[in-house]
Amino acid sequence: MEQVLWKILGIFLSVILMFIVPIMYLYERQDTISYSVISTQLNQMTDSARDIGRLDASAYQTFLRALDQTGNSYLINLEHYEKVYVPVYNDSGLFMEDYHISYEGFYKEDIEAILNSGGFYPMEQGDMFFVSVQNVTPTKSQIVRQILYGMDPQYPSLIVRGGGMVRHESY
Repeated sequence: MEQVLWKILGIFLSVILMFIVPIMYLYERQDTISYSVISTQLNQMTDSARDIGRLDASAYQTFLRALDQTGNSYLINLEHYEKVYVPVYNDSGLFMEDYHISYEGFYKEDIEAILNSGGFYPMEQGDMFFVSVQNVTPTKSQIVRQILYGMDPQYPSLIVRGGGMVRHESY
């Protein structure tokens, strides 16, 4: 009886090693490729937008198509912080010949509304532009990890961020 249990355990372990582990490796490699595609496309789009001072609707659509090709669903956050100069006054209302710099934020809904109507979203030199992407649906490797390890796939495994200061303006 004891030998039968050992044989069953040996068959079970060989099945895991021969089939499950290579499948898990394949799916993790697929996640790595998806991450690379997302990172490359995101950096290309944000660098272009920061260099020319505007986000073109065609560049944004190209980015969305590249995300669709990975086979996952994503949450995309767009953030534009417009640089605003606020004059500084003293308590009596006299201008102190100084300005305070602050930023006014515009987000995905605002940016996409302008992209859909005008073809491009304008920005000025010194503004900040950021994009972040994270998967919403679990990837295949997350599903396999959930089956093997009991891990919860609710947390995203693909998180990519990019952007920075706008370097030039379009006129």
